[in-house]
Amino acid sequence: MASGVPLPSSPFYDDSKIGRLRKDVQERTRWMFDEGDLAWLCRRIKVSPDSSGPSVSDLRDLVWDTLWTVGYNEWDATSFADVQGLAGKYMADSRWQCTRLRNFFLYHLLEHMRRRVAVSESSVKWSLAWLAVLVAGALLAARSGTRFGTLEAFLIGCGALGLPFVLETSQRLWRAARVETGLGQVTDEVGRGAFDQHVTEQRISALEGRRLQVPSIVYTLLRQPALSVEQAFAAEWTALPRWHREQINSELIDWQAS
Repeated sequence: MASGVPLPSSPFYDDSKIGRLRKDVQERTRWMFDEGDLAWLCRRIKVSPDSSGPSVSDLRDLVWDTLWTVGYNEWDATSFADVQGLAGKYMADSRWQCTRLRNFFLYHLLEHMRRRVAVSESSVKWSLAWLAVLVAGALLAARSGTRFGTLEAFLIGCGALGLPFVLETSQRLWRAARVETGLGQVTDEVGRGAFDQHVTEQRISALEGRRLQVPSIVYTLLRQPALSVEQAFAAEWTALPRWHREQINSELIDWQAS
């Protein structure tokens, strides 16, 4: 099975954390294939194997790699680029197309975008520090009255120098909060599978007008038609002998447990 990214060779990495992550990814991957589109996609691949096409293991590796790289890199820029690459790999092969996998990649890309919108914690801390210096200088000056000392002047001067940064950070926080709220609503809807593709595309496009960077793969996924593999494959599956269907289901159960 694929591991997404190579494990670090440093003796200082947390082996227990890697172990917990691997267990979590295994459980979430198994849950993805329990039933629904992906389970039916596996059945279709089993019924009509193609030596040049994706295998069931390839499909599971695609989901595994996505969950692993997100968990290992903790939603950073590297993870964002990797998920875009994996989504592109999914889009490149029409035999993998299904609604659940489409929504899976959409959700992880949108969640990445939502997390990247937030103003960095260091910017907020510096902004608060400058503001604290300015307030401290003003309070000391107020207590000093007419005896305006060097310390008070220094604090007020430093605070005044940082005031533009404080104002800029405040504006960024306000804009980021609005974009993050809107993007969070869209992400939740996609995660539940309860969204209108056209309306969602319009909402994301509106957020992009507020300086949100949206990779083209997001729009490509949104424009992919919904596809129920179960409905498309139902007639072919029903036509199979009962023993053949039971054999495939048994193989998939064993495969999931491995």
